[in-house]
Amino acid sequence: MQSAILVDEHMDYLDPLKKKQKRLRIGIGYVLLGIAITLATIVLVYITSGYYVDEETGQIIQNGLIYVDSKPESAQVTLNGEVQSDRTESRFVVPAGSYDVQLDRDGYRSWSRSLVLDGGSVRRLNYARLVPEDIETSIATSTELAAADSTQSIDKRWIVLASSDPRVMYSVDLEANDFTTRELRLPTELIPDPADGTWEFIEWADNNRQVLAKYTAPGGTIFAIINRDVPAESFDVAKQFPDTSFDAVRLRADKRDLVYLHDTKTGVLYRGDTDDGQPSIEEVLRNVEAFESFGREEILYIRRGGGAAELRLANENDTVILKRISDAPEDTKWLLAFSKIGPKYVAGVSHTKDTKVTIYYDPYAAERTNEFIEVPVPTATLRLENPVDLKISTDSSVITARSGTSFVSHEFEEEKSFTFDFDGKVDGKQKFNWVDGRHFTISSSGSQYIVDYDGSNQYELVSSLTALGGYFDKDLDFFFSFESPEAPEEEPTPGDDPVPKLQLNRSFMRTQADR
Repeated sequence: MQSAILVDEHMDYLDPLKKKQKRLRIGIGYVLLGIAITLATIVLVYITSGYYVDEETGQIIQNGLIYVDSKPESAQVTLNGEVQSDRTESRFVVPAGSYDVQLDRDGYRSWSRSLVLDGGSVRRLNYARLVPEDIETSIATSTELAAADSTQSIDKRWIVLASSDPRVMYSVDLEANDFTTRELRLPTELIPDPADGTWEFIEWADNNRQVLAKYTAPGGTIFAIINRDVPAESFDVAKQFPDTSFDAVRLRADKRDLVYLHDTKTGVLYRGDTDDGQPSIEEVLRNVEAFESFGREEILYIRRGGGAAELRLANENDTVILKRISDAPEDTKWLLAFSKIGPKYVAGVSHTKDTKVTIYYDPYAAERTNEFIEVPVPTATLRLENPVDLKISTDSSVITARSGTSFVSHEFEEEKSFTFDFDGKVDGKQKFNWVDGRHFTISSSGSQYIVDYDGSNQYELVSSLTALGGYFDKDLDFFFSFESPEAPEEEPTPGDDPVPKLQLNRSFMRTQADR
């Protein structure tokens, strides 16, 4: 009996139909297992990407991240009116949507920003600068001469002032305990006839010791390299290249001894070297109407020819046409901005009679990826009537243009553009100056303001002379401004100390509790 059962089972095993059914069951099992693993993987991917199901509506929603930080630190964070338990230097995982973010700290003005958070995206609000409600100000130093222009070194340590005497400048060391003020007496041969002339500072060398400046007088214009460290070594650029005609000068690669010389009448651009007492010069480009440079070999320039203009970008290996401009008036002033974010170029172009600002991010990549395009497609085109300023922030993350009190900005990392108005009236010819990557200062009605790059926060700081503006220290803990002390009601008697004509003030950007 037992033998018969074994034989039957053995025969079942050898039955082709049953073997096929068994393989089919195993195959279906593997398929179902694969489907289950695939579904689990998809669910896991969605979860890690921030997706979840709203229990009330049943809708699938994707989260995003908001990073928040401020200076000073530990401000209270409010999202859409709800106070969060976390403070700044925090991250918030929240559903995609619109958010009003507000930061508050005792003794400081509120900081706020509205944003739209896309699902799966990250927004970094790590640049908030909180301004004290009451700014404490004290006198840092004073001088006996009035000043017409000022500039701050790249490292934010030095301020140089052009005084009412064209042969004398002053430097102030912001890191010295007594804010040491030093007289910079320029060589007599630099300014042979100082009558009715004024200085305008252009740009600093990267060693923070030399600054390129322009002296304008009825008798002509002088471009000079002013040596803050050794004033006697200051020199007239034209005397280094006596056989070359030019009317514009810029530093090359921010070096004290390398310059670009531009003859705007002929359109010739030269490259000069003043090092080792043996100046050398060579022609670089022709038909150049305006230019900006970056590094040693990279030039963004307007080339005019045949009644039209072209925006070109050239480096030591290649030249690419970024834009053809057929409607630019001959007498317009070009606005160019040029820099790099890592290995990628960022650039902007407009002119004072334009209605827009055209912006480019990594234009060479666009040319490499599409050999059929004639010119790269702009990253953004921002509408702005008759712009007068165009500047890139100190870390090259933002480009901003101004026309009167109207501003447009483009932030490269988030690829977002902004249009906003400044709340005050911009004084005279005062330009806005970048403080860091996300803030700039501007003068209005005799006061200095700090403004976020998107216009969302505009804070009045302290009063300052419009022509001189104001400057932060390298840590943005102090703000330095200028004023002219009031003359005494009575005439000073002989032997009294001279009456100061210019006063440098220091304002604390932290409250007493945070110092």
